[in-house]
Amino acid sequence: MARANDEVAALAERLGDPFQVARRWLWATWIAMHDGRFVEALDGIGHLRGALEGIGEPVQKALADFGDAFLDVWQGQPERPLEGLQRRLERTLKLGAGLGVPWLLWATAFAELATGRPERARGQLEGLVQLVEGRESFLTSYALGLLAETRRLLSDDAADAAALEAQANGEQLGNRLLATRPRLTLGRLAAARGDWTAAQQHALAHLDACAEGGHATYVPSCLDALAEVAAGQGSHRDAVRLLAAADCARAEIGAVRVPPEEEHWAAIEGRLRKTLAPPPTRPRVPRAPS
Repeated sequence: MARANDEVAALAERLGDPFQVARRWLWATWIAMHDGRFVEALDGIGHLRGALEGIGEPVQKALADFGDAFLDVWQGQPERPLEGLQRRLERTLKLGAGLGVPWLLWATAFAELATGRPERARGQLEGLVQLVEGRESFLTSYALGLLAETRRLLSDDAADAAALEAQANGEQLGNRLLATRPRLTLGRLAAARGDWTAAQQHALAHLDACAEGGHATYVPSCLDALAEVAAGQGSHRDAVRLLAAADCARAEIGAVRVPPEEEHWAAIEGRLRKTLAPPPTRPRVPRAPS
């Protein structure tokens, strides 16, 4: 995709068609967002907006706002895009630019989830699935995958079903990233049940897909999930190493943990510290003189 986009870029710039120039930057931004190159993605959004300046192209403007929101969430500022997303959604609906609407709804739910409002995110995503299912398979995979994760956080019994449906949809599309992202959710659900073997298999499947495609944005979540498995299996030192590797991977791309789940990870880290803490040394009692 990147090679094809580079080939089109020169032609788009030469022709000077702002729609084609903007679309070139849209795809470059999309790749960078998923591959953990956030500075590059922000630069691409800037070029995208510049190409669209002065022309009425509501769909790509909506997708630019989607990109900004995606990056804000991963960089630890999920509250920032919500007001702007709502304004863009109202304008997009008014103009009848339907293709942009589902992405704005998805971005809003993603931000709500990251700010600790999974109930609101679930309602938005259930509506979004009804809107796109059977009409747009790519968007359906995104919507179902995020819905599954939201339901998991809410201990909703329907989380497994949404994740399996998202996985099947991704497999049907032939998109390995979309097919394995729901498996990470399935792995976290398995870990909550104490099924460590299944949890590990699911997490490794997504990690393999991320490694093959260079999708660095999602690697830390895989490492966290594998750390949870290691801790559950009693491999405490491995768990510590995996958590540290996840933190390093996030620092390298400038990301935060999404969703944060502060209490959950703090509890795991607390148990690891307690288990691995050195035993207290007994003070030496001086021998009485003979």
